[in-house]
Amino acid sequence: MSTATNTWAKFLKKYKFLHVKLHGLRHTAATLLREHGADQRSIQKFLRHAKLETTDRYTHEAETVNRALIEPLEALNPKNLKFAP
Repeated sequence: MSTATNTWAKFLKKYKFLHVKLHGLRHTAATLLREHGADQRSIQKFLRHAKLETTDRYTHEAETVNRALIEPLEALNPKNLKFAP
């Protein structure tokens, strides 16, 4: 196990987070950046990819979610909702 991987495993255990591969965070970051409007070139620079095609592989299908549909749901306060019986 590499030093970075070992450190990451200790961090997850210490803070009782679910296991996720460290490399998976790069994919998650790329996808979240894309979902929030960052362009592929900016993400490429952020992740330090030599080729844009690599960045394209890092941004996953979640980017196709229409943020305009989700944002109102995210703004809802569950305490003020009346749920159907």
